[in-house]
Amino acid sequence: MQQNEEHRPSRTGLAHLVALTLVFVATAALTQGQQAVAATSTTFVSGFEGGIPSIVGTHGSGATFRLESDSARAHSGNNFLEIVSTNHAAARRAGSELTRFMTGLEAFPVVPGDEVEASVFLRAENVVDDARMVMVFFAEPVNNNWSAAYLKTFTARPTLRGDTGWREVEVSQVAPANAAYVRIEFRLYDTGTLLIDDFALRIGELVPPPTTTTTTSPPTTTTTTSTTTTSTPPTTTTTVPPTTTTTTPLDPAQIELYVPGEFDETALTASRSDEISVIWNGFTDNRGQNLFTLFCDTSQFAADDPIIAPGVPGGSHLHEFIGLPGIDAFSTTQSMIDTPGTNCTVDEDRSAYWAPAAFQDGVQLQTQFNKFYYRVGKVDPATIVDMPIGLKIIAGNGGATEPQARSVAYAFTSSSEGQRTEPKTQQSGTSLDLFEVGPDDNGIRLNINFPQCWDGVHLWLAGTAHMAYPVNVGRQYRECPPTHPVPIININYNLGYPDATGGPGFVLASGEWYTMHADFVNGWDPETLRKLTDACPRAGRYCDVPRTHETCPAVENILNHNTPFVEEQHCFIIERDSDILNFFS
Repeated sequence: MQQNEEHRPSRTGLAHLVALTLVFVATAALTQGQQAVAATSTTFVSGFEGGIPSIVGTHGSGATFRLESDSARAHSGNNFLEIVSTNHAAARRAGSELTRFMTGLEAFPVVPGDEVEASVFLRAENVVDDARMVMVFFAEPVNNNWSAAYLKTFTARPTLRGDTGWREVEVSQVAPANAAYVRIEFRLYDTGTLLIDDFALRIGELVPPPTTTTTTSPPTTTTTTSTTTTSTPPTTTTTVPPTTTTTTPLDPAQIELYVPGEFDETALTASRSDEISVIWNGFTDNRGQNLFTLFCDTSQFAADDPIIAPGVPGGSHLHEFIGLPGIDAFSTTQSMIDTPGTNCTVDEDRSAYWAPAAFQDGVQLQTQFNKFYYRVGKVDPATIVDMPIGLKIIAGNGGATEPQARSVAYAFTSSSEGQRTEPKTQQSGTSLDLFEVGPDDNGIRLNINFPQCWDGVHLWLAGTAHMAYPVNVGRQYRECPPTHPVPIININYNLGYPDATGGPGFVLASGEWYTMHADFVNGWDPETLRKLTDACPRAGRYCDVPRTHETCPAVENILNHNTPFVEEQHCFIIERDSDILNFFS
């Protein structure tokens, strides 16, 4: 998805910029000087079937703004919003027919680093010049001076001109430094009619874009070993084959069917504890934040990959394996289940987690403060099914030649351990070099988001072709595509490198920093995973599973990072036979 950042106009030029604007603003007024709160749970969806929402305001003369009810013209349902403009560009430039749309602004609150996503369906009729949706960020105003509080404007793609059918228009951005509010606007720059339907605004973690039915062969890697005596990672030259549509059956060796009850779960059952303590951080109405998290430590490094190169020791670039110990090229799901113990916070999780090893200026790094998120994501929680034992998934592109979509993989740093204050991300610069960590920052963190739509048949297909990301951005719940109709819990890796300083010296064993990707094999005890999912994500809670059950009462000492609900921390216990034995609210 491409966005254009427009240059900030002068105070006078800003008044002349827009002839016609439909503005979405928040319902609750914030008094002067009031600080914006973290807005990671904000969602607004409207098809306008209930009329014009109270948060909709209009600005601009020479136009009519109205609610229309016509199922033949609407994108869905009966209702849509319409702007009919008679305002020509010459009059707009003269400023004679304009009002100032920023005066008295009340907008959706954000904090720097919030991910903001807006989507809408637009239709143009006889539009001259341009029709578009834009996302505008503002700082906290001083003395109610919104003009001085203006920060940046981003244009959604595509823009419309002439006569078009309904088109989905999208924009997603990270709230910049000093941001306190965001506003969405629909603009006409000349005469014409603009129809607006099925609008959605979300402030929180973004969901990956729809995937195609194509598969990509693994990258071919040529390795040249360094001749220096320093600890320098291998220099890799990566050739990425073109993406091709699958038209012939896969090699049988690349297909692993799902066979219910295939694995002996005796080891899992024997390892289950009687109860699991959970830190409840509060309720949230943002599905992306309905989750539970685990903390996992490194188990070993090895140039093995039991998914891509099973049975071939040294058959891959160097990986850092996290959680379950002893993973190597010969590991199978059954051997994982039979392995006692794990470096994660739940013994019943015998899953394998791994990612390419990272290096800073030739020195190999080790992750710390790793956090693994199990989330509802953006699908209907009631539709999520149990993840099958042995499911294998790879997220991210190890052969990427440029930064990947933030909804799949991105890097950031923060000014204190775990607290995402003023985070810098891959979008903060224009070069392919990673940002440099500042003196007050706490290293680099990599975030990798996994697809959550399963085909219901295969535990593994080459290129993770058995998995997909949810689709249908403009709806209340995103849906799994017909080719991958089964939604499972959404997995997200958050890996910390506190010793990393960033810049061009931060690389991965797979190549440049933007080749970040990660692997997962499900070894969860099904009952334990179901209990945690029911008690937290499906119940609308944000939960952490502490490193030891004994630490649960000492909530101030829990490694509970990146949560907006610290003041609501409490413990409860998930028991085997009754979902919740003890709950403190």
